[in-house]
Amino acid sequence: MDKITKIDTENHVLEFSVTGLPFFVRSVVSTWTLNPISNTETELTMGPRIEVMPVIGTILQIPMKSALKKIYPGLLDDLAIYVETGKASARKQEEQRKLETS
Repeated sequence: MDKITKIDTENHVLEFSVTGLPFFVRSVVSTWTLNPISNTETELTMGPRIEVMPVIGTILQIPMKSALKKIYPGLLDDLAIYVETGKASARKQEEQRKLETS
């Protein structure tokens, strides 16, 4: 389970540490910031800080970053659906079902 490390409601910032990391990753802290664009639009900035082991981590973080880039569109879709409907997306519900049965 990821651990929330900071909630700043005034500046609309959420920060959390990521668990279940590969051996070569020392830590990952992700910061999400909401920035209003208009009355109907908000920009979400997502910024992970990844600390890896020297040498092997430096090499292996390249494919890891590529994998993260593939995950982010799904996260954004899940967030948009949740914000707009108050319900988890079908993809997220299926992911939760699989976790509960394993």
